[in-house]
Amino acid sequence: MTDPLLTAREGAALLQISVPTFWRWVSQGTLPKAVKLGGMSRWPQSELIAVIERAKAKRTPAGGKPPPSARAAASIFGSQNTCEDGTSSPPLLMEEVEED
Repeated sequence: MTDPLLTAREGAALLQISVPTFWRWVSQGTLPKAVKLGGMSRWPQSELIAVIERAKAKRTPAGGKPPPSARAAASIFGSQNTCEDGTSSPPLLMEEVEED
């Protein structure tokens, strides 16, 4: 079975990003460099799928600790921001001011 070679447009569609973002990610090293065939740039589909799989593997596992940024936000804003009806609400950022 062969590994399909995708154009930048097809690769961007696979990743659900714009074509300019696709090219930016290639230049930043987030995505692999293209395979050059004459003047054409192509990416093996398996390499783009591998990028997705690596990103998925970096996510917090079920039942695991949240990333440090989420823990920091919880310590700043508190983790018990609930309304009377049990739904969550953002923390108050300003105190209410009484008008005369």
